[in-house]
Amino acid sequence: MVGPVDNTERIAFLRKLKVGFALLVGFSAGLMGLQTGGGVVLLAAALVAGSLTGWFLAWLALPGADDLNTRGGRGPNRR
Repeated sequence: MVGPVDNTERIAFLRKLKVGFALLVGFSAGLMGLQTGGGVVLLAAALVAGSLTGWFLAWLALPGADDLNTRGGRGPNRR
């Protein structure tokens, strides 16, 4: 049988999920910048702006390490 998931594993998974989400939004913005026919500067700006926007959206949508319930109850400890 499989035991319960440790909080360190949850924190590592959430970190990877947030980074992946931010990169997905960043690459999407970069592809839109590439489709407009802009130069390298516009492409780099779109990648950076999209990644920052993705990081902010992940920060809003996904729980942080402090929000995890360490008492062994059900689900994240939302306030």
